[in-house]
Amino acid sequence: MVTGEQSAPRPHPAPAPTTASAMLIDEFLPHYDYSIAHADIVRAHPRSCYRAARQLDLFQAPLIRTLIGLRALPQRLIAHRTGPGVAAAAAPTFRLTDMTDHGWVLLAEAPNLEMVLGQIGRPWAAADASSGPNVSPDGFATFEEPGFAKIVLNLRVAPYGAESSILTVETRVAVTDAESRRRFGRYWTVVGPFSGLIRRSALRLLATELRNSDSNDHTNSAARRVERLETRIEHVVDTRSVGIGAWLIRRTRGRIVRPWHRRALILTTRGRRSGLPRTVLLQYFPDGPDLIVVAANSGLPTHPGWYFNLKADPQAQVEVDGETKQVRAEELTPQQAAAFWPRILQTAPDYARYLRRTDRVLPLLRLIQTV
Repeated sequence: MVTGEQSAPRPHPAPAPTTASAMLIDEFLPHYDYSIAHADIVRAHPRSCYRAARQLDLFQAPLIRTLIGLRALPQRLIAHRTGPGVAAAAAPTFRLTDMTDHGWVLLAEAPNLEMVLGQIGRPWAAADASSGPNVSPDGFATFEEPGFAKIVLNLRVAPYGAESSILTVETRVAVTDAESRRRFGRYWTVVGPFSGLIRRSALRLLATELRNSDSNDHTNSAARRVERLETRIEHVVDTRSVGIGAWLIRRTRGRIVRPWHRRALILTTRGRRSGLPRTVLLQYFPDGPDLIVVAANSGLPTHPGWYFNLKADPQAQVEVDGETKQVRAEELTPQQAAAFWPRILQTAPDYARYLRRTDRVLPLLRLIQTV
């Protein structure tokens, strides 16, 4: 199991979703003050992974049961100072589907792909004052009453290779006024470390459950043969269209692909055997000043030639937005790649088909400008 995470929630203005985005969570909280996300590569078919994650009882793990109790410590301390209240009975199970019995609302679900839960409340307050108004899924996104935090949690599964999945769990928080934002910040200073540890423990528990299960789905062999043929055809077309594609990218300074919310660059590497310049067109994903590219190779069983060229000599040249830059390539670690993949699939959902087509891990490379 490979784990990637954004483990330190911080103010984080989310970009407005584009037409390429298919994430349900963006429909309910596209702009937020805090976020925390964890991602794992799980050796299970997406359908099996989604069903198992949806029904996973976190209380199977004594550590998680203890951590969930510790997470409620601030509210118990507040209740102790303000006077006795009614103690909540311990829940027998703790699944995502159980959360609707504890103040959460199922906002939306795309079966076997993503589910989104939401809650409006005051988590920094004592338990008897922490709940907020009941809001329907239709009214959640537009709720703005001061004094509350809007919290959304999503579970999302995407294919990774032929029989694996990328599982992402993300929480976003938007606070409706400045004073509540300060209170939530103090609350999260205490609760945040427990929340992150719960998520990591939950993902490890899920991986264990799936390893012990023989319920993984298997793709029909005839369908696989058809997809392999489609992959070969797509690869040949891509390879033979490099010349005209590079001309169009240069002519339009990359604008030709913008209507599809794509970004393209021309990468020139030095052939590891010939020593001659080798040019290829690639889609890229900005990450600050750096450019992330995927060694997808149309989902074929082997890495593309340009990947091996960069491994032999990481110095290369890119042409992007009409500018020529010298870059150095660094491959992302498995943890970094797992954390970045959800961003790729949000921008370019079609990359999921490359993940389905192959058993190999698709490397991600960071292109860092040197000159």
